[in-house]
Amino acid sequence: MAETNPKKTFLRESSGLVREFGILDALWFNIALLGLLFSTYYVASTGPLVGGSPILGLILPFVGFALVGIVFSYVGSQVPRVAADYVYVSRKLHPALGFVGNAGYFLATVLLFMGITGITLQTFGLIPLLVIIGYYTHNLSLISLGATIDSNPYLIMGIGAVEIVIMSLIPIFGNKAYRAFQWVAIPLALIAAIGMIIVEAVVPQSLAIHRLNNFALVYANVSNLYANVSSSNAPVPAYYNIYNILSLNPVFVVGFSYIINTIYIAGEVRNPKRSMPFSILGTLVISGFIFTAALALEYFQLGYGFTSKMMYLSIVQGTLPIPTPYLDLLEGVASGNIVIGVLFALASIVQLLMYLSAASFVGSRLLLSYAMDRIMPDFVGDVSEKRHVPIKALILSMIIG
Repeated sequence: MAETNPKKTFLRESSGLVREFGILDALWFNIALLGLLFSTYYVASTGPLVGGSPILGLILPFVGFALVGIVFSYVGSQVPRVAADYVYVSRKLHPALGFVGNAGYFLATVLLFMGITGITLQTFGLIPLLVIIGYYTHNLSLISLGATIDSNPYLIMGIGAVEIVIMSLIPIFGNKAYRAFQWVAIPLALIAAIGMIIVEAVVPQSLAIHRLNNFALVYANVSNLYANVSSSNAPVPAYYNIYNILSLNPVFVVGFSYIINTIYIAGEVRNPKRSMPFSILGTLVISGFIFTAALALEYFQLGYGFTSKMMYLSIVQGTLPIPTPYLDLLEGVASGNIVIGVLFALASIVQLLMYLSAASFVGSRLLLSYAMDRIMPDFVGDVSEKRHVPIKALILSMIIG
């Protein structure tokens, strides 16, 4: 009697990838794709527009994402494969559900956010760096260059396109090179985030406002920015209003939406039962603290009303005479120290460059998982025997991004 083969769960027994990521590598990977400083600047600049208490606004999103984190940690532990959620849903429920849900993540991470990061690298990083150096060294040419880039969206996108291509290629050189970059970029981002929070906490309001006024005088020849902003008719949302607090929830949700990234490299993580919950829930705790502290102390340092009006004039009306006051620029000026100011701006650049590499990395693993199920052509699933990475999928991910 002929022997029948049991139905295979996978069309290919092995992906060809190697488990090279330790527990801290997994945490750094998760924080990189969360875009720690990007998300912090988003919360600190958007929060004042909707108002509400940062601590009260944090509660519901934190609890909700803790539950999400537990679920994804379980899935990654039970199915320690590349794109574990895709594998789990497609095998347990239906292949179409697995692909549609996972492909949405791919499009958001690679197609959308790589492009956005190519823009915010300039607005969050390069422009503040040029302006901060120019301000402290009295170099008006650097300030003018920053202002020129800030006012030219085509130049911003052109620079971003070059950055995307270059940084997307780093994972091609193997996980060792990629992990080495992580070990520079993410600790630097954490140091900068904590540094900005410390500056917010220790620089008194009067001194912070004095330094901001002086910066506006040098940058735009505006003699009293604080008085101009405070006397404007820009709206100030209520702090303890329940509607505003609930409106703050989605702001935190955007920041937390990428806490589950390590599930996509579960096939390359050592000891996934330990690394999955540590990296996912650890990212939630770290980011929750940084987001909330950054926003709450921004109000403490500059005043709730002034901060709300300043962000409204800058982001909604576009009439603030200085560059968009993201946290690295604000605290670089408030610190009164060029070294600290440059550190904040440089850390922003490095962390955003890290995101581009991480997005290309994770995008290639998703394409690899589709190729293993013959949704994508077989060549997309080719893995280099020397470097243990899917080079063709990485190049395709870079082109899409």
